[in-house]
Amino acid sequence: MSKLKSYVLKNRQMFMIFFAILLCVAIIIPIIVIQPSEDKPIIIRSNNDFRKYNLSGSGTSIDPYIIENNTIKTSNDYSILVSDVTDFFIIRNNNLQATTAGISISLVAANRTQLINNTCTNSKIGIYIWNSPGCYIFGNNCSNNFEDGINVDSSGVEEVSEYCTVANNTCINNVYNSIIIWYSQYALVENNTCIVPNKNVKQIWHRSGIVLSESLYAIVRNNVIINTGIQFSGHAVYLITSIFEGNIINGKEFGLFVNTNNITIDSSNYGQLYFLNSTDIIVRDQNIRDNYTPLELNNCSNIQIVNSTFNYNYKYGIVLRGCEDVMIETTECSHNYIGAYLQFSTNITIDSCTFTNNYWGCYVSQSTYTLTDNIFSDNTEDFVEV
Repeated sequence: MSKLKSYVLKNRQMFMIFFAILLCVAIIIPIIVIQPSEDKPIIIRSNNDFRKYNLSGSGTSIDPYIIENNTIKTSNDYSILVSDVTDFFIIRNNNLQATTAGISISLVAANRTQLINNTCTNSKIGIYIWNSPGCYIFGNNCSNNFEDGINVDSSGVEEVSEYCTVANNTCINNVYNSIIIWYSQYALVENNTCIVPNKNVKQIWHRSGIVLSESLYAIVRNNVIINTGIQFSGHAVYLITSIFEGNIINGKEFGLFVNTNNITIDSSNYGQLYFLNSTDIIVRDQNIRDNYTPLELNNCSNIQIVNSTFNYNYKYGIVLRGCEDVMIETTECSHNYIGAYLQFSTNITIDSCTFTNNYWGCYVSQSTYTLTDNIFSDNTEDFVEV
């Protein structure tokens, strides 16, 4: 009996070991088989690197290299990176996702780059251009990125990314900006669609449709922007040298008034208003919301803002920069990041206005002002002066 028991026990142990091995194999092999390998990025850092990828084309202006029809979803910094080249190339019809940028172009010689009909999503930036003149960026879908949809940048090198075209692109639900042009001149930004979701001021305040920052001689036309607006950054000369026409914000006109005197805005035609170097301005009976800055006045004087509402905007309700002799009365600025922002402005009167549910109700920097009979409530801070 003892031999029989020993035999049974031994076989039972062997069976358990065999069963455990089978179980491990059954679990591990499907994981090995099913687990996809990560897509390899395309990295080109010299003209010679183009030839590593068996691309069509020869790199000339009439026969450019073509990078097309790839799906590259990677944990690397870039799906496609091209830098320090002088050959001509087209990147088109690719589906891209990476950590830093779907497409990154840097230090490429003038007029070599065409980016057409690519889908660049769920990256930090969809398409990033740095110091590469004459890029043609057309028909791309740059949506759901964690910062910007399309970023054209020449920071650090004065006005190098010039003559770039950003046209017919779709940029939806990017966390920061849909399209931003930095330190670049002669940019053409046209026929783009820029959409962000309705705002939550407690979460984020810097979503713009199109940003023009320190950039001369831009043409910005026929763009459609929803739930945000157009943002300017830098000295007024950058704005004065540029052309804005036919842009639609939340289904209405973008109202840009430069060197304009004796003007009254009392219709509901505008989705955003910007005044520069103007005087004798009346803005009344406006209701502009779901913007970045619905009303901004820069270096203007003798202004009346009356009986208007500027609520639910990503950053500001009203902005005054370098203005004088301003009356704001019976106006509401609520559910913005900053209700009213006053900078380098003098003789500002705010009377019988309402500031509620902003982060800052009023933010005042180096300005003189009078406040009378206003309502401040449910702001994180009602009034800040620095």
